Formats: sequence, structure tokens, C-alpha cells
Amino acid sequence: MHRLLKRQLKKIFGEKDLNIPEVNQLIDLVDESYIHFQEDYQKLERILELSSKESFKELTNFKGAIDEAAIVTITDVKGEILFANENFVKISGYSLSELIGSNHNIVNSGYHPKSFWKEMWQTIARGETFKAEICNKQKNGELYWVNSAIIPFMLENGKPFQFISIRFDISARKKIEEEIKKLALVAQKTQNAVIISDTDGRAIWANEAFTSITEFTIEEVVGQIPGHLLQGPKTNPETKALISKGLKDKVPFNTEILNYTKSKKTYWISINFTPLFEDNKHIGFIAIQSDITERKLVEQQLIENDRILQALNKASSELLVNPNFKQSIGNSLATIGKALQVDQIQVFENTTENIPVLNERFYWERFKGNFIPNRVEKQNLSYELSGYQNWIESLAKGNIVRDTYQQNLLNGTEFSHKQSLVISPIHIQGNFWGFIAF
Repeated sequence: MHRLLKRQLKKIFGEKDLNIPEVNQLIDLVDESYIHFQEDYQKLERILELSSKESFKELTNFKGAIDEAAIVTITDVKGEILFANENFVKISGYSLSELIGSNHNIVNSGYHPKSFWKEMWQTIARGETFKAEICNKQKNGELYWVNSAIIPFMLENGKPFQFISIRFDISARKKIEEEIKKLALVAQKTQNAVIISDTDGRAIWANEAFTSITEFTIEEVVGQIPGHLLQGPKTNPETKALISKGLKDKVPFNTEILNYTKSKKTYWISINFTPLFEDNKHIGFIAIQSDITERKLVEQQLIENDRILQALNKASSELLVNPNFKQSIGNSLATIGKALQVDQIQVFENTTENIPVLNERFYWERFKGNFIPNRVEKQNLSYELSGYQNWIESLAKGNIVRDTYQQNLLNGTEFSHKQSLVISPIHIQGNFWGFIAF
């Protein structure tokens, strides 16, 4: 630096002696400044070098992550492929040499209409990202689906010069959707309720029969766990536990359960649960439900009839064996009352001499365990005051009367809620003798 600076000073000042102290001090000062500048410049170069390497490393890592997870191609403005990653090579079935330089139409399946591609080109030409689910075709002719985003690279004049397409394979999902559509066409025609749920048991589809039985709309059911909507206080906890275990274990099973409609009406269904698998991967459940309410009612009625028949047989035996008539009547009424699960039983005789009246012959009360024959306050009751005239015609024909009432007309007791009443006529030798009321 000294020699360079002295030569420049000789050009400026001529051949004068430059060894004067002031000139030498100036030379040393400039030389020192230059050395500091050179050191700072070298540091800056090092920083820029490291920064560039770090940025390049980050970009390389980012590109590696994209290549690993996604299907990537880069094309020019004509759609000719400039770059394709390994995932695109694998899914398309073409070699890299076959792809580079080829137009992207090489994987066009013909599935989408011309208007679809027109919209795509118009979108990316404006510099906007185009997103869609696209059906492509492999080299062997098989179709595959991708969720695609096409992003334009723009020049300063606002025109694109390249496009990058980033896609994800959704072929498995599309296959499931198509199978569901086919199943839906069949399921819609059946009277059985059909519901499909995801791996968490949340509904994703239900047929019309399901909405008809449950009174819930499809919109109200989708996204919900059906059991949470349909099960209620009378649903058997053991059955609920069985369903939960079957869903957890992902095994097929059948069961019967009492459910509730949207309006809280009870109904019985037989359910066939089947887990759904795709390539050994669990993807959801399908449940086919048959309404068996009528069958269950018949079964319950048979059980009830059998219980009553056994009670009547026991009561008959009591009447035949027990020499104490009143005691045998009381025991018989208690047996029948417990079998029928009623609160009280009254036996009335219909007296038609002169003025038709009613006379209570026997009274049994469940909670107090009372049995009282011929209660005085229940003798010579008029038809009108007892309310009996409402049912006399039907009873006289031998029909059983079922009704509800706010006041116990036969007993004079007030109730805060409606009570059910069953009246069965008693005929002796073809004549209407009276009735028994439960």
C-alpha cells in the first residue's frame, strides 16, 4: 500500500521529497484505514457466505420435505414439464426421461370437461393459485386422484413464466367415496335404516329409512355419535356397554336395543354392526338397523300373559284349597294385583233391581296390603256418580275397557296426574254380573 500511495503522490506533487513527517503521517493513516477496511470487507464476505449457505440449506431442507410428502412438477407457460420429483414418477408410471419435455397432458385422464381446464388456465394466468381435486391417468391406463394446487411464478411485467404444481394422492379417499355412493343407492331402496360412521363412530351418512324411524334429519345426525342422540333412560346399560366394546374392538356384532326418537318415543331395533377396512386399515363402521318394535311388544305381551296366567292359576288354586272364603279371595286378589303390577283392585256387582246401582264386593290395596270386603261407603253407588255409565254398554258386550282419568271415579280419590284404568266384565252363566277394576 505504501508504494502504491507514494507513486500516486509523486504524480500529484512531482519529484519533491516525500520523506517529510506530515506526508509520512498521511501515508500511514491512509494505510491503516485501508487495512481496517480490508478486514471489515473480509468479515462481511464471510457473513454473506455463511448466510447464503444457511439459506441454501434451509431451501434444500424445505425442498426435501416437499419432495418426500407431495407430488411436484414444474412446467413452462405451455405446460411442458421442466421438473418432476420422484413421487410424480412413481404415481404416473412414466420414467423421468419420458416426463421431462413432455406436455402435462401426458397424464390427462379425460375425466374433466374442457371448461374445467379453461378455468384453470384463466386462474393461473391472472397470477392466482388454482386449487382442485383432479383425476389423472397413469401410463398403464389406471386412474388416480390428487388434491392439487397450481402456483404461478410471475415476471415483473405481471405475466407468468413458470408453474409449480404441488399435489397429494387422495385416490384411497375417492375410492371410499365412490363405494359409499354405490352403497347409498342400494341403501336408499331398503326399508332398513342404514348409517355409516367414521373411525370415531361419528355419523357421515344415513339413508331415508333411518331419518324416518328416528325423526332426525341427516344434517342433525352427521358429525354426531348416533347413540348419544338415540339412547335414553330406559336403554339397557349392558347393551350400551356391548356396543361400545364392539366399536372399540372393531369386530362385527349383532344386538337389540331400545332407542328414542327425536320426539322421545321409544322403539326397538335389531342392529348389525360391521367395521369397514381398506387395505387392512380401519376406515369406519356400517350399521344396518331393523325396526322390531312390534315383535318386542308381542314378546312382552306373551311374557305378561304368561305371568298373569300363572297368577290366575295360583289364585284358582287358592280359591279351591283355602276353606276361608274371604281369606282366599284376598289372597287371590293380592296374587293377581302383584302379577299385574297394579295399585288396587275393586270388584263391583251390578244390581239392576228397581234402580240400577253398583255394590263394591271386594277391595285390595297394594301399598297398605289392605283387603276389605263390602266397604260400607261403596254400596248402592249410582251409575252417574261412579262414572260407570261411560263404559256400561261396552262391558255388557263382554269387552275390556281401557281408559285414563284424573279422579278415581270408583274410589273417590284425587290424583295429581292421570291414572290408567282397566275394567274387565264378569259374566256368570251368560249374564252380566259386574266387573273387576284395576
